Amino acid sequence: MWHTSTGERTLIGAEAMLVKEAITGVAEQIMEESGGYMEQWEYGIDRFDELTLSQRLKLLEQVATHLLTATAETLELTAFCEAAVGAIYEHVLVEVDWEIDDDDRPATRWRSLILAAYAECFGEDQGDPEDDFTLTDATSRDRDEWAHLVECLADNVLWDRDYEMDEFLDAPPETSRMLRRHMGIDDDYYSASACDTISNEAVEDAYRRLASLLE
Repeated sequence: MWHTSTGERTLIGAEAMLVKEAITGVAEQIMEESGGYMEQWEYGIDRFDELTLSQRLKLLEQVATHLLTATAETLELTAFCEAAVGAIYEHVLVEVDWEIDDDDRPATRWRSLILAAYAECFGEDQGDPEDDFTLTDATSRDRDEWAHLVECLADNVLWDRDYEMDEFLDAPPETSRMLRRHMGIDDDYYSASACDTISNEAVEDAYRRLASLLE
């Protein structure tokens, strides 16, 4: 269970399917990176990108457990765990980019997953009528439109993007504390540490547990 912007809930249906597929993709990429087959991918989210591969995998397992299963308690929101959620949705956008760029093998799998999740979460209307936003179908190649949909889906889970705020780390303690209280951010939101680095054997075990969870 996750403390989302729309209440404490477990993701279900098409929304859960999209997140499962994205987590699977991130986890598989981590395993390829840990095997030396590719360089460590950066998502443009500092607090996730700075983690070791094993820390990323452990964090994914923790986040997936609370997003996708009815845990007894919600996970405490920290900069690291919310950054991991942000990275999950960034992975969706990466997949959309690859899908659009693949002229040799046209596919709309990821765009179809996004449309299904969006329709489930917000209804059939594709965006606010006040917006200049029209999305026809899964064959659209307009990256801005897809980024808009994915941002809406991410906002349906994340409260905000507090994990992107670095000014709290550089400010004097009293100033940082005052700013956090003014913005309603818990004192330990930024100070909470990520998962500890684990051994190669433990990485394999964590991956198997995560794969089982995502089945």
